[in-house]
Amino acid sequence: MIDTLRFEFSGVVPAQGRRGCKLSERTSSQWNKDDTEHPVVNSPNFTLTDETTGARFLGWVNPDSEEERYLVRTVELSVPRLIYGHNFREIPRADFGKALERTMRYCHEVAPPEAFIQELCPMGSGSWDLKRVDLVKQFRASSSDLIAAHRASRHPAMRSGGCEWFGESIAWKGKERMLRMYDKLQEAGKLREPSNVTRLELETKGRAMERDLGPRVNRLPVLTFDACYSAYRAQVMRLQPTSLPAAEGWIEFLAMLQRYGVTVQGVPVFEVWMRGKGKSTIRRVRAQIAAVRPSYWSWNWAEVLPEDPAAVVIVEPTAEEIERYSAASAA
Repeated sequence: MIDTLRFEFSGVVPAQGRRGCKLSERTSSQWNKDDTEHPVVNSPNFTLTDETTGARFLGWVNPDSEEERYLVRTVELSVPRLIYGHNFREIPRADFGKALERTMRYCHEVAPPEAFIQELCPMGSGSWDLKRVDLVKQFRASSSDLIAAHRASRHPAMRSGGCEWFGESIAWKGKERMLRMYDKLQEAGKLREPSNVTRLELETKGRAMERDLGPRVNRLPVLTFDACYSAYRAQVMRLQPTSLPAAEGWIEFLAMLQRYGVTVQGVPVFEVWMRGKGKSTIRRVRAQIAAVRPSYWSWNWAEVLPEDPAAVVIVEPTAEEIERYSAASAA
Protein backbone atom coordinates (compact mmCIF):
# COMPACT_ATOMS: atom_id res chain seq x y z
CA MET A 1 0.00 0.00 0.00
CA ILE A 2 2.81 2.40 0.82
CA ASP A 3 5.89 2.94 -1.33
CA THR A 4 7.96 6.13 -1.37
CA LEU A 5 8.14 8.46 1.61
CA ARG A 6 9.73 11.89 1.66
CA PHE A 7 10.07 13.60 5.01
CA GLU A 8 12.10 16.15 6.89
CA PHE A 9 14.46 14.45 9.34
CA SER A 10 16.95 15.89 11.82
CA GLY A 11 19.99 13.63 11.95
CA VAL A 12 23.76 13.55 11.62
CA VAL A 13 25.73 11.32 9.23
CA PRO A 14 29.04 10.20 10.78
CA ALA A 15 32.08 11.94 9.30
CA GLN A 16 33.38 8.62 7.92
CA GLY A 17 30.09 8.02 6.13
CA ARG A 18 28.49 4.58 5.96
CA ARG A 19 29.56 1.38 4.23
CA GLY A 20 27.61 0.77 1.02
CA CYS A 21 26.61 4.42 0.73
CA LYS A 22 27.80 7.01 -1.76
CA LEU A 23 28.45 10.47 -0.33
CA SER A 24 28.69 13.48 -2.61
CA GLU A 25 29.13 17.14 -1.73
CA ARG A 26 28.14 20.12 -3.83
CA THR A 27 27.60 23.85 -3.45
CA SER A 28 24.35 25.60 -4.29
CA SER A 29 24.06 29.33 -4.80
CA GLN A 30 21.11 31.41 -3.63
CA TRP A 31 20.29 35.03 -4.38
CA ASN A 32 19.77 37.22 -1.33
CA LYS A 33 18.24 40.49 -2.51
CA ASP A 34 18.31 42.01 1.01
CA ASP A 35 22.12 41.81 1.28
CA THR A 36 23.68 44.32 -1.11
CA GLU A 37 27.26 43.49 -0.09
CA HIS A 38 26.90 39.71 -0.46
CA PRO A 39 23.94 39.14 -2.80
CA VAL A 40 24.99 35.57 -3.61
CA VAL A 41 25.10 33.04 -0.79
CA ASN A 42 26.95 29.77 -1.40
CA SER A 43 25.59 26.90 0.68
CA PRO A 44 27.53 23.63 0.86
CA ASN A 45 25.23 20.62 0.92
CA PHE A 46 25.45 16.86 0.40
CA THR A 47 23.58 13.74 -0.67
CA LEU A 48 24.09 10.31 0.87
CA THR A 49 22.72 7.48 -1.29
CA ASP A 50 22.39 3.93 0.00
CA GLU A 51 23.15 1.77 -3.03
CA THR A 52 21.34 -1.22 -1.51
CA THR A 53 18.06 0.38 -0.45
CA GLY A 54 18.10 3.37 -2.80
CA ALA A 55 17.40 5.70 0.15
CA ARG A 56 18.66 9.27 -0.16
CA PHE A 57 19.68 11.46 2.77
CA LEU A 58 20.00 15.15 1.89
CA GLY A 59 21.26 18.00 4.02
CA TRP A 60 23.89 20.68 4.42
CA VAL A 61 27.55 20.56 5.36
CA ASN A 62 28.67 22.13 8.61
CA PRO A 63 32.28 23.29 7.97
CA ASP A 64 32.80 24.23 11.63
CA SER A 65 32.47 20.69 13.03
CA GLU A 66 34.12 17.43 12.05
CA GLU A 67 31.93 15.20 14.24
CA GLU A 68 28.67 16.79 13.08
CA ARG A 69 29.76 17.75 9.57
CA TYR A 70 26.86 16.25 7.61
CA LEU A 71 23.49 17.42 8.96
CA VAL A 72 20.54 15.57 7.41
CA ARG A 73 17.38 17.55 6.75
CA THR A 74 15.46 15.44 4.22
CA VAL A 75 15.10 11.69 3.59
CA GLU A 76 13.48 9.98 0.59
CA LEU A 77 13.14 6.20 0.44
CA SER A 78 11.02 3.29 -0.77
CA VAL A 79 9.65 1.29 2.16
CA PRO A 80 9.12 -1.99 0.19
CA ARG A 81 12.65 -1.82 -1.21
CA LEU A 82 14.00 -1.32 2.29
CA ILE A 83 12.02 -4.30 3.62
CA TYR A 84 12.14 -6.75 0.68
CA GLY A 85 15.11 -5.57 -1.38
CA HIS A 86 12.85 -4.46 -4.26
CA ASN A 87 9.55 -2.61 -4.57
CA PHE A 88 7.59 -5.16 -6.60
CA ARG A 89 5.80 -6.35 -3.45
CA GLU A 90 3.13 -4.50 -1.52
CA ILE A 91 3.29 -3.95 2.24
CA PRO A 92 0.34 -6.00 3.60
CA ARG A 93 -1.96 -4.73 6.30
CA ALA A 94 -0.57 -7.09 8.94
CA ASP A 95 3.02 -5.87 8.41
CA PHE A 96 2.30 -2.19 7.89
CA GLY A 97 3.20 -1.01 11.40
CA LYS A 98 6.33 -3.16 11.55
CA ALA A 99 7.48 -1.79 8.20
CA LEU A 100 7.25 1.79 9.46
CA GLU A 101 9.11 0.86 12.65
CA ARG A 102 11.85 -0.74 10.54
CA THR A 103 12.03 2.45 8.48
CA MET A 104 12.48 4.52 11.66
CA ARG A 105 15.25 2.28 12.96
CA TYR A 106 17.02 2.36 9.60
CA CYS A 107 17.06 6.17 9.46
CA HIS A 108 18.29 6.36 13.05
CA GLU A 109 21.08 3.91 12.18
CA VAL A 110 22.24 5.81 9.08
CA ALA A 111 21.86 9.30 10.55
CA PRO A 112 21.40 9.32 14.34
CA PRO A 113 19.28 12.29 15.48
CA GLU A 114 21.07 15.31 16.84
CA ALA A 115 21.72 15.39 20.58
CA PHE A 116 18.85 17.67 21.53
CA ILE A 117 16.41 15.57 19.47
CA GLN A 118 17.60 12.36 21.17
CA GLU A 119 16.99 13.86 24.57
CA LEU A 120 13.44 14.88 23.69
CA CYS A 121 12.35 11.69 21.88
CA PRO A 122 14.93 8.89 21.44
CA MET A 123 12.84 6.91 18.92
CA GLY A 124 9.70 9.01 18.68
CA SER A 125 8.22 11.12 15.95
CA GLY A 126 9.85 14.39 16.93
CA SER A 127 12.51 14.11 14.23
CA TRP A 128 10.06 13.18 11.46
CA ASP A 129 7.91 15.51 9.37
CA LEU A 130 6.19 13.82 6.43
CA LYS A 131 6.07 15.84 3.20
CA ARG A 132 5.10 13.32 0.54
CA VAL A 133 3.75 9.78 0.41
CA ASP A 134 3.23 7.44 -2.54
CA LEU A 135 0.37 4.96 -2.12
CA VAL A 136 0.41 2.02 -4.54
CA LYS A 137 -1.73 -0.98 -5.46
CA GLN A 138 -1.08 -3.67 -8.05
CA PHE A 139 -3.71 -5.41 -10.15
CA ARG A 140 -3.63 -8.60 -12.17
CA ALA A 141 -4.53 -7.14 -15.55
CA SER A 142 -2.81 -6.12 -18.77
CA SER A 143 -1.50 -2.56 -18.59
CA SER A 144 -2.36 -1.99 -22.26
CA ASP A 145 -6.02 -2.86 -21.61
CA LEU A 146 -6.25 -0.71 -18.49
CA ILE A 147 -4.54 2.26 -20.12
CA ALA A 148 -6.80 2.01 -23.17
CA ALA A 149 -9.87 1.85 -20.93
CA HIS A 150 -8.78 5.02 -19.10
CA ARG A 151 -7.52 6.99 -22.11
CA ALA A 152 -10.60 9.24 -22.10
CA SER A 153 -11.01 9.30 -18.32
CA ARG A 154 -10.65 12.56 -16.40
CA HIS A 155 -10.04 13.01 -12.69
CA PRO A 156 -12.03 15.86 -11.11
CA ALA A 157 -9.23 16.77 -8.68
CA MET A 158 -6.46 16.81 -11.30
CA ARG A 159 -6.43 19.36 -14.09
CA SER A 160 -4.03 17.51 -16.35
CA GLY A 161 -5.76 14.30 -17.36
CA GLY A 162 -4.75 11.28 -19.34
CA CYS A 163 -1.14 12.17 -20.22
CA GLU A 164 -0.07 9.00 -22.05
CA TRP A 165 3.42 7.79 -22.97
CA PHE A 166 3.39 5.48 -26.01
CA GLY A 167 0.70 3.28 -24.51
CA GLU A 168 3.04 2.17 -21.71
CA SER A 169 1.80 4.49 -18.96
CA ILE A 170 -0.80 7.14 -18.29
CA ALA A 171 -0.87 9.85 -15.62
CA TRP A 172 -3.24 12.41 -14.19
CA LYS A 173 -1.43 15.38 -12.64
CA GLY A 174 -2.67 17.97 -10.19
CA LYS A 175 -0.96 20.60 -8.08
CA GLU A 176 -0.36 18.30 -5.10
CA ARG A 177 -1.59 14.93 -6.34
CA MET A 178 -0.68 12.63 -9.18
CA LEU A 179 -2.08 9.28 -10.30
CA ARG A 180 0.09 7.13 -12.54
CA MET A 181 -0.73 3.76 -14.13
CA TYR A 182 1.96 1.55 -15.64
CA ASP A 183 3.46 -1.93 -15.84
CA LYS A 184 6.07 -1.96 -13.09
CA LEU A 185 8.06 -4.97 -14.32
CA GLN A 186 7.99 -3.86 -17.93
CA GLU A 187 9.19 -0.37 -17.02
CA ALA A 188 11.89 -1.42 -14.58
CA GLY A 189 13.20 -4.38 -16.57
CA LYS A 190 12.53 -3.05 -20.07
CA LEU A 191 10.51 -6.14 -20.93
CA ARG A 192 9.15 -6.24 -24.47
CA GLU A 193 5.86 -7.81 -23.39
CA PRO A 194 3.57 -6.75 -20.52
CA SER A 195 3.87 -8.77 -17.31
CA ASN A 196 0.10 -8.74 -16.69
CA VAL A 197 0.70 -6.90 -13.40
CA THR A 198 -0.39 -3.27 -13.55
CA ARG A 199 0.46 -0.74 -10.86
CA LEU A 200 -1.55 2.37 -10.07
CA GLU A 201 0.15 4.78 -7.68
CA LEU A 202 -1.11 7.91 -5.97
CA GLU A 203 1.41 10.57 -5.04
CA THR A 204 0.06 13.07 -2.52
CA LYS A 205 1.80 15.91 -0.70
CA GLY A 206 1.22 19.24 0.99
CA ARG A 207 -2.30 20.22 1.96
CA ALA A 208 -3.76 17.56 -0.30
CA MET A 209 -1.97 14.93 1.78
CA GLU A 210 -3.51 16.32 4.96
CA ARG A 211 -6.97 16.31 3.36
CA ASP A 212 -6.47 12.74 2.10
CA LEU A 213 -4.94 11.19 5.21
CA GLY A 214 -6.02 13.50 8.02
CA PRO A 215 -4.87 16.82 9.53
CA ARG A 216 -2.37 15.19 11.91
CA VAL A 217 -0.59 12.98 9.37
CA ASN A 218 2.47 15.21 9.19
CA ARG A 219 4.05 12.93 11.80
CA LEU A 220 5.04 9.59 10.31
CA PRO A 221 3.88 7.19 13.10
CA VAL A 222 0.30 8.44 12.61
CA LEU A 223 0.13 6.61 9.26
CA THR A 224 -2.04 3.49 9.25
CA PHE A 225 -2.90 1.01 6.53
CA ASP A 226 -6.62 1.72 6.81
CA ALA A 227 -6.15 5.49 6.46
CA CYS A 228 -3.81 5.09 3.49
CA TYR A 229 -6.08 2.60 1.74
CA SER A 230 -9.20 4.72 2.27
CA ALA A 231 -7.43 7.78 0.85
CA TYR A 232 -6.16 5.76 -2.11
CA ARG A 233 -9.55 4.23 -2.84
CA ALA A 234 -11.33 7.59 -2.63
CA GLN A 235 -9.14 9.04 -5.39
CA VAL A 236 -9.05 5.98 -7.66
CA MET A 237 -12.83 5.53 -7.54
CA ARG A 238 -13.17 8.91 -9.26
CA LEU A 239 -11.72 7.43 -12.46
CA GLN A 240 -14.32 6.24 -14.96
CA PRO A 241 -12.99 3.54 -17.31
CA THR A 242 -14.75 2.71 -20.56
CA SER A 243 -15.55 -0.75 -21.90
CA LEU A 244 -13.37 -2.03 -24.74
CA PRO A 245 -14.80 -4.13 -27.58
CA ALA A 246 -13.07 -7.50 -27.74
CA ALA A 247 -11.74 -8.66 -31.13
CA GLU A 248 -9.51 -11.73 -30.89
CA GLY A 249 -9.35 -12.56 -34.62
CA TRP A 250 -9.70 -10.77 -37.93
CA ILE A 251 -13.30 -11.92 -38.35
CA GLU A 252 -14.21 -10.37 -34.99
CA PHE A 253 -12.26 -7.27 -35.96
CA LEU A 254 -14.15 -6.89 -39.25
CA ALA A 255 -17.43 -7.45 -37.42
CA MET A 256 -16.56 -4.73 -34.93
CA LEU A 257 -15.65 -2.25 -37.68
CA GLN A 258 -18.87 -3.01 -39.51
CA ARG A 259 -20.91 -2.71 -36.31
CA TYR A 260 -19.51 0.77 -35.66
CA GLY A 261 -20.03 1.82 -39.28
CA VAL A 262 -16.36 2.41 -40.11
CA THR A 263 -15.78 3.58 -43.67
CA VAL A 264 -12.79 4.32 -45.89
CA GLN A 265 -13.49 7.48 -47.89
CA GLY A 266 -17.19 6.76 -47.55
CA VAL A 267 -16.94 3.09 -48.54
CA PRO A 268 -17.88 0.52 -45.83
CA VAL A 269 -14.82 -1.33 -44.62
CA PHE A 270 -16.26 -4.76 -45.53
CA GLU A 271 -16.70 -3.67 -49.12
CA VAL A 272 -13.10 -2.50 -49.17
CA TRP A 273 -12.01 -5.91 -47.92
CA MET A 274 -14.14 -7.93 -50.38
CA ARG A 275 -12.51 -6.40 -53.48
CA GLY A 276 -10.91 -9.16 -55.54
CA LYS A 277 -12.43 -11.94 -53.41
CA GLY A 278 -14.51 -14.80 -54.82
CA LYS A 279 -18.26 -15.06 -54.24
CA SER A 280 -17.96 -18.15 -52.05
CA THR A 281 -15.32 -16.45 -49.88
CA ILE A 282 -17.48 -13.36 -49.48
CA ARG A 283 -20.56 -15.43 -48.55
CA ARG A 284 -18.58 -17.48 -46.05
CA VAL A 285 -17.00 -14.45 -44.35
CA ARG A 286 -20.30 -12.55 -44.34
CA ALA A 287 -21.95 -15.50 -42.58
CA GLN A 288 -19.11 -15.67 -40.04
CA ILE A 289 -19.42 -11.94 -39.34
CA ALA A 290 -23.19 -12.27 -38.89
CA ALA A 291 -22.60 -15.04 -36.33
CA VAL A 292 -20.26 -12.92 -34.23
CA ARG A 293 -21.81 -11.68 -30.99
CA PRO A 294 -20.31 -8.47 -29.59
CA SER A 295 -18.29 -8.85 -26.40
CA TYR A 296 -16.57 -6.26 -24.27
CA TRP A 297 -13.66 -6.09 -21.83
CA SER A 298 -14.58 -3.95 -18.83
CA TRP A 299 -13.01 -2.90 -15.55
CA ASN A 300 -14.81 -2.03 -12.33
CA TRP A 301 -12.79 -0.33 -9.59
CA ALA A 302 -15.43 -1.13 -6.98
CA GLU A 303 -14.84 -4.86 -7.52
CA VAL A 304 -11.06 -4.76 -7.04
CA LEU A 305 -11.05 -2.12 -4.29
CA PRO A 306 -13.48 -3.22 -1.55
CA GLU A 307 -14.56 -0.71 1.07
CA ASP A 308 -13.22 -2.86 3.92
CA PRO A 309 -9.40 -2.53 4.11
CA ALA A 310 -9.24 -6.00 5.69
CA ALA A 311 -10.62 -7.50 2.45
CA VAL A 312 -7.88 -6.07 0.22
CA VAL A 313 -6.19 -8.68 -1.98
CA ILE A 314 -2.42 -8.31 -2.37
CA VAL A 315 -1.22 -8.83 -5.95
CA GLU A 316 2.44 -9.67 -6.47
CA PRO A 317 4.49 -10.73 -9.50
CA THR A 318 5.21 -14.44 -9.70
CA ALA A 319 8.71 -15.84 -9.32
CA GLU A 320 8.83 -16.43 -13.08
CA GLU A 321 7.90 -12.80 -13.78
CA ILE A 322 10.55 -11.49 -11.40
CA GLU A 323 13.09 -13.84 -13.04
CA ARG A 324 12.18 -12.41 -16.45
CA TYR A 325 12.66 -8.91 -15.06
CA SER A 326 16.05 -9.80 -13.58
CA ALA A 327 17.21 -11.37 -16.84
CA ALA A 328 16.07 -8.32 -18.83
CA SER A 329 17.78 -5.94 -16.40
CA ALA A 330 21.05 -7.87 -16.59
CA ALA A 331 21.02 -7.95 -20.41
